[in-house]
Amino acid sequence: MPRSFAHRRRDSLRFNWSVLRHRLGRSAVFYWLAVAALGIVTYLAATGNTPGDRATRQVIIATAAVDPGDTLSPADIAVVAVAEAAVPDDALDDYPDGSTPGSPIRVGVGLHRGDIVTQRHLSRAESELAAIVGDGRTAVSIDHDNEALPITVNDVVDLYSVDTGGSIRNVARSVAIVSTSPRHLVAAVPNARVPEIISAQLGGVLTVALSGQ
Repeated sequence: MPRSFAHRRRDSLRFNWSVLRHRLGRSAVFYWLAVAALGIVTYLAATGNTPGDRATRQVIIATAAVDPGDTLSPADIAVVAVAEAAVPDDALDDYPDGSTPGSPIRVGVGLHRGDIVTQRHLSRAESELAAIVGDGRTAVSIDHDNEALPITVNDVVDLYSVDTGGSIRNVARSVAIVSTSPRHLVAAVPNARVPEIISAQLGGVLTVALSGQ
């Protein structure tokens, strides 16, 4: 028997409680997820323990090329954030110990633009010449007539000794010249060869031969 209009009207007004419970349950899940996410963000902000902070480190880089022996002035450097994995252990994040902030820093190893400045780049030497010579070498003065055989800074030479008996012996190969004058050269000689070169000069004649490059 067909239902009366009154019955159909009553059914349409009946509230669907199962739908309401489903919607409320889903809303509660989203609500608590949002609360949890907000809590995590608040904690990280309060502690400063963000992924970006852990992944980078402040270091000094060169903003221009600097040659060995030159000074690194404040205009030649900048402080930037670099990925922690790319930072050398001896990278500088401040002026080195013993130097005054803002004062020039002498460089022993050349820098290219964008290089991270490390302790290895800095010279412990006091003079420009000593900075150029570098570790493991000694600056040795050699008698030489620079008019007869012109030698310039950065030339690479071989050194031969000639004793009083006329014997010729090679005492050093591929030695870099770091300073010149009309009658003398200064060569950056390996430390182990210094005594032999000095002995050769005192005992006879030390001859300079320009090496081909």
